[in-house]
Amino acid sequence: MAGPLLRAEALCLHYGGVRALNEVDVEITPTELVGVIGPNGAGKSTLLDAITGFATPTSGALTFDGQDVLRRRPSERARMGIARTWQTLQLFEDLTVSENVRMAVPRRPKAVGVLPRRGGERAEHDALARLGIGGLADRMPGELSHGQRVLVGIARALAGDPKLLLMDEPAAGLDGSERDLLGEILRDVVASGTSVVLVDHDMPLVLGICDRLYVLDFGAVIASGAPRQVRNDPAVVAAYLGADDPETRDEERLQPSLPTEGAR
Repeated sequence: MAGPLLRAEALCLHYGGVRALNEVDVEITPTELVGVIGPNGAGKSTLLDAITGFATPTSGALTFDGQDVLRRRPSERARMGIARTWQTLQLFEDLTVSENVRMAVPRRPKAVGVLPRRGGERAEHDALARLGIGGLADRMPGELSHGQRVLVGIARALAGDPKLLLMDEPAAGLDGSERDLLGEILRDVVASGTSVVLVDHDMPLVLGICDRLYVLDFGAVIASGAPRQVRNDPAVVAAYLGADDPETRDEERLQPSLPTEGAR
């Protein structure tokens, strides 16, 4: 496929007088891992909402796989190949792990009624095996650790074999080893052909594994590029460290979080 997989152009989303997204331009190419970072309230989750259809942009353009998706419903975008994980994980506590994953397989346009049992079982089996958690298939969500629940959430998103996976703070609450495993999984997902957009406050993770970054502040893109490039951008330093107040600036907050080597 020629051109970007996802393209947002001059994307705006206003809530009354609040500009949650302000003229945002983003491009995601096939098989790359892109990080979206920024201070709290910068518009990161809102951008994911706009891409998945859970928020309607005020203006701008949004194309996926060469098609205009700006006014398409979330279910339509899911069938086209856009998947997402959520901060709250949103697992069904009364269903087993395998049933949770099977429920997330999107129905294709020709499907009518209930998803065919055989196809759903195959998809959930493959997704669980892909993440190395096939042994949890018959467990209930309440029996799992937080790290295991995160993996189940990723398996749910991957069960539909998406072209684009959007992740909203998957590293929240993970310890160091779990975070390292998450990074390995995401690189494997990209290597297998799925593009990933990662929103997270864990700088070692995001800046250590991503190919490119977008930095948002007050709903606008203030910087983009490779991790090394973004690290030294004055606008990024100001957004994170408060460059207008030298007495409160703490460069050590940012520098140790940035890798000395590239993402690959």
